[in-house]
Amino acid sequence: MKHEVALLKRMLFRAVTKKKIPANPLAGLSLPKLKNIRNSVITEEQFRRLLDVADPRLVPILLVAFDGGVRKNEVLHLRREWWDAEAGVIRVPPDETKEEGHHTIYLTTRTREALATVPALPDCPYLFPNPATKRPWVNIRNWWMKAKEDAGIPATVWFHDQRRSFVTHARRRGIPESVVMKMTGHKTRAVFDRYNIVDENDIREAAQVYEAGAAREFAERVARACPPQSAEETHASTEAAHAGLVLDSVNAEPLGGTPAHPKTPRQNKEKSRARTGSNRQPPASKADALSS
Repeated sequence: MKHEVALLKRMLFRAVTKKKIPANPLAGLSLPKLKNIRNSVITEEQFRRLLDVADPRLVPILLVAFDGGVRKNEVLHLRREWWDAEAGVIRVPPDETKEEGHHTIYLTTRTREALATVPALPDCPYLFPNPATKRPWVNIRNWWMKAKEDAGIPATVWFHDQRRSFVTHARRRGIPESVVMKMTGHKTRAVFDRYNIVDENDIREAAQVYEAGAAREFAERVARACPPQSAEETHASTEAAHAGLVLDSVNAEPLGGTPAHPKTPRQNKEKSRARTGSNRQPPASKADALSS
């Protein structure tokens, strides 16, 4: 529905520019949101099964798409002159990318090894050509469908899901999102987020990382405040940090200041006298005064 309305709006806009109609009646119409967000992510185990059963001609194409996050059409139209085998990169010119900017594809070791086995055809500029036409493969659907079936991959998985898988795996493996966007050529955050799948495992791991970071920062603060003097004290300080305690030389107290073993009122009074240096006795009772 959204595509049809958008096409109609463009047709009417062009009619206005050609002065066929005075105004575009759909100019203020908002397009419906397209609910085509997918969350299919191919695991490394699934991908290796694909490589094991795929047609040999499909294997290097899969590797460039999965390990580089490259779109299928861009993979099929790669030219051999763009491939720098020594540097292990493919440099795509700006006019050949969807984003209209330089795109450098950094190749993994297994991708480089697979590309080295692809024969070059005489008078053919393409990296993955059809030997019969010396043009890029037009349709690799049959290879893809058979490989999925043989590898036990669900039929609902698309070839393009490899690009989404690359983005998701790269982020989960610790690559900054800004770098991932540069690697895939994503220009806007909104589009990138559609490829970056975050599930409950990611959130659980994030909570664990947060907790571990808090414990580490706390331990470092304890170490700066109370530097240990021996290996035994080092171990004790570490144990205390993990328990949420700070040890001093007199009394073990939690960080909040509440004593681990609360003192009695008499102990507090004695401690106060010791701090002020006072040895005064408490005033005698009235009965004692009269008896004297």
